[in-house]
Amino acid sequence: NGRGNGRAFRVWFVWKRERGMARKKLAERLNGPDGEALKASRASGVVVKNLNKRRAFPVPWTPEEHQLFLSGVDKYGKGEWRKVAAEFVTTRTVQQVRDHAKGHFKKLGEKASGPNHWQHRWKPDEHERFMEGLRVLGKSNWTAIAKNYVRTKSPQQVTSHAVKHFKKTGEPFCDPKPPKEPKLKAPRQNPAQEMAVGGEPTIRTKLKDTVAWHAESLMTLTDTTQQ
Repeated sequence: NGRGNGRAFRVWFVWKRERGMARKKLAERLNGPDGEALKASRASGVVVKNLNKRRAFPVPWTPEEHQLFLSGVDKYGKGEWRKVAAEFVTTRTVQQVRDHAKGHFKKLGEKASGPNHWQHRWKPDEHERFMEGLRVLGKSNWTAIAKNYVRTKSPQQVTSHAVKHFKKTGEPFCDPKPPKEPKLKAPRQNPAQEMAVGGEPTIRTKLKDTVAWHAESLMTLTDTTQQ
């Protein structure tokens, strides 16, 4: 049972801990006799299953990189992470700079979005055109709505706006599919009564008549032989 398995696991864990076989913390293993080899393996990465490439461990930001990041923020302000990564923190990608900014400003209780963030918000007239396209074209036609009605937004932006809109209203994102009508099969007639066009018997009827004639002839021959 489960209780017995739990007791056995605790006994096994205590047995390993007493013999020093339990897994130690990462800091202890790095400072242990195999610490240099472990550091080298962590620096080069680990082999991922089913992939022929090595995945590198995330490298923490150095104080120098963080200071360059702050200098870039002072010059360009928030939201200009591409410029900060290109001119200041050249050892990091744009996505890494953006993630670092989110964590940094979250600790300060601020938002990492720049002053131009309001330009990407939907305006009232854009939402009205979105609703007009929705009334005319219906749901799930977001590409057509973006091309014909909301031309200032991409199809992906229209789709995201639709998701948020229907989440607020509590409506489904797409129209439910109508139930499939069952296929009606034509009633099958008796093969013996099937007649071809013009009143002629079909091949199936002729074959059945031939088999019946041969059976009747065989029975007649058997009766004659027995007499």
